[in-house]
Amino acid sequence: MALGEQDRQAVEQLARRFAQDALAAVEREDDRYPFAPWNRAAWRTAAELGLPGLALPESVGGSEQGLLTLARALEIVARAEAGHATVLLTQALARATVVALGPQSSAARWATLRSDAQESLLAYPLYEDPEELGDGVRARRDGAGFVLDGQLQQLSCLPIAQAVLVPALLVDSGEQAFFILPTNTAGVSVSEPIVTLGLRACPLADLTLANVRVEAAGRLGGADAAAAYARTAESYRPALVAVALGVLSASYDLAFAYACERKQSKRNIVLHHMVQEMLAGMASTLDLGALTLERACQLAEQGGGSGTELLSFQEVLCTLITRVSTDGVQVLGGNGYMHDYGQEKHMRDAKQLQTVLGSPTTRRLRILERRLARAQA
Repeated sequence: MALGEQDRQAVEQLARRFAQDALAAVEREDDRYPFAPWNRAAWRTAAELGLPGLALPESVGGSEQGLLTLARALEIVARAEAGHATVLLTQALARATVVALGPQSSAARWATLRSDAQESLLAYPLYEDPEELGDGVRARRDGAGFVLDGQLQQLSCLPIAQAVLVPALLVDSGEQAFFILPTNTAGVSVSEPIVTLGLRACPLADLTLANVRVEAAGRLGGADAAAAYARTAESYRPALVAVALGVLSASYDLAFAYACERKQSKRNIVLHHMVQEMLAGMASTLDLGALTLERACQLAEQGGGSGTELLSFQEVLCTLITRVSTDGVQVLGGNGYMHDYGQEKHMRDAKQLQTVLGSPTTRRLRILERRLARAQA
């Protein structure tokens, strides 16, 4: 059920309190993962507040409040710490995918936000193009079940997850299939956490499967599973852009405050033309995001992912945000590159977000592919 604006503002206030109470004081420490412990307490609090389930059906413990409500909450959380916002995005998307693929028994088991929220994290291939998953893992039928072998790289939340969503190629039919595996299954190996450019509070690791046996109930979806998987990922592109907007908002606030306080030649640098130009570019990108986010969420919920609009929305906004976040560093001059100020982290996080759900190059090619297919239809 979609919320009215007043109810949505109440959810946003909840997200602000979470960001202030659970994240604001630990942002720099959490950016040190894996050299510092992962912040389980933050996830537990977010799950107890229902933040990952804002757009999920009530049948799996969600509150069914719409994609825009989730997107706005993620934007607020990302202003405080983008890595934790990406954990929430991963959990929302992974659970939505399990619900979309089914069967109902699997959805009830793995998608539901339970009271033991600290122990219910799912890993998901967040950095893979959802329409081009490849054959890194292969599955062969073995009696009533399957045997899986292969490797997947850079799965979001894998080092801290209790189960993982695995795309695999069925060798006997060439179909793309999907499985959900507890990470303690025999034959499942998780690498050491990967040190990333940004979003370090959202851990990544590689997955290796060696002769992993899966019961038939561990398979999600049927012959049309690949299409359902891609549609679900497509619908969450606006939520991803919302995280990037949160990063830019934090970068802009820091740059603007610094420019108003910092003096050069006895003048506040905010009065300098070049600084004004950089701040204006950041502000106009934020305004563009605010104007288009609601429309993109509406389009996603109406099943508008079959065209190029949502792909283009992610591509244009994330590219702009990555570009102007470097201006946020430049406004601070040499201080912009120092960890103590936090501005360099915003630039790193923005760049990392640009590669979620496929590389920029892949997205651009996909946009043209779809346009060509339309023209030839």
